[in-house]
Amino acid sequence: MDSDGGSAVYPMVPLRPMRAALVAVATLLAGCGASIRKTPTVSVATPLVPSAAAGAIAFPRGYDAVSYDLDLSLLDPGGSIDGALVVELVVRRDGLSEIDLDAIGLEILEITERRAPRRFKLDGGHLRVVIAPPAAQGETRALAIRYRARPSNGLRRLDDLVYTEYHTREWMPCNFDPGDKARFELSLVVPMGWAVLANGNPFEPAAVTGGERLRWTLDIPHSTYLFGFAAGLLGKSTRAASAGIPTIEVLASARTPSAVVTRVLDETPGMIQFFTEASGVPFPGGRYGVAFVGAGTAQEIATWSALGEDFAAIWNADAKEDWLAAHELAHQWWGNAATCPTWGDFWIQEAFAVFMTAAYKERRWGRAVYEREREMNRARYEAFRATGADHALALGADARSGQLSRKLVYGKGPRVL
Repeated sequence: MDSDGGSAVYPMVPLRPMRAALVAVATLLAGCGASIRKTPTVSVATPLVPSAAAGAIAFPRGYDAVSYDLDLSLLDPGGSIDGALVVELVVRRDGLSEIDLDAIGLEILEITERRAPRRFKLDGGHLRVVIAPPAAQGETRALAIRYRARPSNGLRRLDDLVYTEYHTREWMPCNFDPGDKARFELSLVVPMGWAVLANGNPFEPAAVTGGERLRWTLDIPHSTYLFGFAAGLLGKSTRAASAGIPTIEVLASARTPSAVVTRVLDETPGMIQFFTEASGVPFPGGRYGVAFVGAGTAQEIATWSALGEDFAAIWNADAKEDWLAAHELAHQWWGNAATCPTWGDFWIQEAFAVFMTAAYKERRWGRAVYEREREMNRARYEAFRATGADHALALGADARSGQLSRKLVYGKGPRVL
């Protein structure tokens, strides 16, 4: 189904005061060393401190991942999925002899460099690869990794649907630190008739034995937790690009109400227009997609969002219950494009997404809806405080993913802003 009209038009609320307030975004994110993006050709992060130790802080693992090129086949009806990955990196520490990647629950079959085998070991969720000879600072190295992944929190596999969620290190070896951004190329072999949504821009499909190969390229470097795909027997609906608005695609099963698919196509342009005006930055890319998958799913992904079918039912019942769609879209600016380099400051991204979603809802539905959002946020935080579990939002550079309570992040964070 295509949509070529009917998008929501909102009364123009002056955004000058908001833009003035959002100067704090750049200030705050700069204070935590935010990575806006790296250039497509050379992956370089802005030094956090003007000293010889800057490289060690900006690149704590001693290297900068430049690109990941992954080949996956979903033709095997079994539970596991075999992957062939090439990781290209630039060495940032002279004499580096080991590459530390994240890999949880993966079976590593082989690692080579320039076709020569490399020794490796799996250690507490880390894949440590010995490179020989040790690398000089500024040198480019590439590792070829064959591995096997199984269904997990990060890789969901059903009979007619496979999709990823957040935990990229559970379906692909990678540097999971949010500050290490890289390009991503995905080659996915799927059964004939399956639709696919992935990062960046697609190429024309090519027929292969038993199915077809689809290739997607993400040229703008992103954090690896934003890599992902959804593939399955899903219907695809599209809205053509227009001035300032990218092409919008929606993937959904027959369980998703068709009215919600239409709502995404009609409402998303207004959301993009608002976030563009509020940030002063156009949508970062030429395509945006939404895939309705398993219940409880809610994640921003580079150039698309994964939403749960349970949310689709809620939004279908009430047009004003668009919070999740707007929230995950807001992350394309606050989180995906501007990203804190460590998990210790990750709350900032969620705080701004919550705040900007409430601001959007004021534009779309009026002041009363905005005040309702504020009150619900206040009530959630006060209930959390009453449990005695309240503590500081900002953690150290060694903080782990998921260390902060979601109730703390989503409740307290926006109130700080």
